[in-house]
Amino acid sequence: MKQYIIATILLLAALTGAAGADTFECSNCTDCNEKIQSANVGDVVRLTADITDCDGNCIEFNGADGVTFDGGDHVIDGDGDYSGRGIHLSSDSDDNTLTNCEITGFRYGIELFRASNNKIQNILAYSNVGGGIAIFYSTANTIRDCILQENSQYDFHFLPDSLTDCNNRLIHVTGSGGRPIEFYNQSVNLQDREFSALYLCNADNSILNNITIRGSDSLKNNGLRLYFTDNSNLMDIVSSNNFGGVLLDNADSNKLQNVKCNNNHHHSIHVCSCSFNTLERTETNSNSQCGIYLSDSPSNKLTNITSSSNSFAGVYIDRSSSTIINNSHIRNNVGMGININSAGANRIYNNYFSNADNINFAGTTVYANDWNVAHTTGPNIVGNPYIGGNYWSDYRGMDNNSDGFGDTAYNVNGTGDSNIDYLPLVMPMPMCGDVTGNGMIDMDDLLRLLERVVTVTPVDYCISDIDGNRYINILDVRLLMGHINDSTRYPLNCGCGEE
Repeated sequence: MKQYIIATILLLAALTGAAGADTFECSNCTDCNEKIQSANVGDVVRLTADITDCDGNCIEFNGADGVTFDGGDHVIDGDGDYSGRGIHLSSDSDDNTLTNCEITGFRYGIELFRASNNKIQNILAYSNVGGGIAIFYSTANTIRDCILQENSQYDFHFLPDSLTDCNNRLIHVTGSGGRPIEFYNQSVNLQDREFSALYLCNADNSILNNITIRGSDSLKNNGLRLYFTDNSNLMDIVSSNNFGGVLLDNADSNKLQNVKCNNNHHHSIHVCSCSFNTLERTETNSNSQCGIYLSDSPSNKLTNITSSSNSFAGVYIDRSSSTIINNSHIRNNVGMGININSAGANRIYNNYFSNADNINFAGTTVYANDWNVAHTTGPNIVGNPYIGGNYWSDYRGMDNNSDGFGDTAYNVNGTGDSNIDYLPLVMPMPMCGDVTGNGMIDMDDLLRLLERVVTVTPVDYCISDIDGNRYINILDVRLLMGHINDSTRYPLNCGCGEE
């Protein structure tokens, strides 16, 4: 009803001409706010001087409608504590226009909170900590011809509450690095593009192929964010050195393949309130929070992932039951390999775990999970012929029958019968001549062995002394070369060499 009344007033103003619209000048935050609150629909409030060292919010609309704030090409500068907003359109501040100013030093340069049908144009927002421009739970707003750069977390920050909030537009918006920020609210096919930030909201059945998200060259900001977007395919995506790599929020049945999200400030891939997504061949290394964070997101699949050296966890399963994780390497994470909080019925098998704390159960209740599948033809994650459970770096059991499984079960983090890997994987016996340890004998092994002979690079003596004479020298190199060309004529007979 309110929108109808405002639209009617605006139409009447247009029919009667612009003669009734007034322009008011102001020179500071308080002065501008008083003029905005007393303005009528169609009036203009114009800033006539720079504003510096503002503490808290500066320009406040407080529910004012149909007013134009013209910054007059002046600067609105916060005091640097990043606690306020340069311009704040709070709830029900609708049908306004913001134009022609620079905003810096605030938490958000401009924030719209449950404010709709506003226009933002010709704004330069930089060095704000939360975002240059933020649109929260608002619809039908347009950002046009703006430059949003070098803001600490997001040049453009967007949070929707429902599908309706996807109805916003960004037109000719430039982000950090001079790269575009784009926003799509319908199905899109994007290929071979680079963005400063990219948003999909209500963009079902989209295709993203060979896309790079690259925010600031000096700050870790921006990222790729999908809201209310289902049944889409993302392939060959790079979102590294950003604030967050990739976010899926209320986005179901999507497939992400060949995604690299490394060295981000926050979570690398965050899956929030989503189901039936598949993450395949993802690389999430050296992020300041989690490699992959599943929150309130049941029934997703992670397969063939690499998640290493993250500051908190390789994977965090948070209230996200029925997750499948398989065929993956989760190693060297600072906090833990997988953190599980209030989640059960997860199936986690054929993974390589090597962390100081491989699995951690958070919360007061530990639920049952499956840590192996039935004995199945492989090969498995460590190169043995059968798939069963997981490889655990702290497993100390034996494999006396050489079937590739430990003879005793692995109690996951000592939690009892509800979390047992009954078929823990053990490493295969080292292969004579496999100097690189990758399960094959090829030219890479020859080059590594030659490097050892020339530069005394450390190698495993027991698989590198291939003629068995207790020394590693050029004779081993010649024999390995012959074996690669003709294994029958040049058999290997490893011993354990000496320095």
